[in-house]
Amino acid sequence: MEVICGLFYSHSVRNKTGNPVNFSDLTRVFETGMNFKFADIYKKRDDVFRRKAAKLTEFLNELIIAIKIESKNRGYR
Repeated sequence: MEVICGLFYSHSVRNKTGNPVNFSDLTRVFETGMNFKFADIYKKRDDVFRRKAAKLTEFLNELIIAIKIESKNRGYR
């Protein structure tokens, strides 16, 4: 859900007319692509915001670390 929230609130994903997509459409695309369903997308979204500051973007931080490690393993850093 962190990834979806980040994409939604940064207005990074746009529809065919150039407008930011709505939250439910963006979530539906992720659900379809990943073949799973969120029980309640708005509760999950609110759960992200209720986290302690250190845990607010924990998953995104893990993704950053994974990319940095792979970059180093490939000899780019």
